[in-house]
Amino acid sequence: MDPRAQHIADLIRRGRKEEAAQRFSDETGVDAEQARAAVERIAAELGQDPGPQASVAGVQGRVLISLAAALILLLAGLAMAVFFASAG
Repeated sequence: MDPRAQHIADLIRRGRKEEAAQRFSDETGVDAEQARAAVERIAAELGQDPGPQASVAGVQGRVLISLAAALILLLAGLAMAVFFASAG
């Protein structure tokens, strides 16, 4: 598992959601509202998994997917900004 994703999941498990959201935002570039929503989804998944192994595997995958999705959105936004800046 990506150490950044593991750290975010660990913060959530310790009840430090605000810090996890800030870290998620810093790592992915998403705004605070999106980061809080992602942390809430991850926290819900942590609490719903039946066992520790399933919980770790499920959360790791979901955190990585969330980080990848946020990175893709950030890169798409940057590409659009560069395109429109050069077109004008």
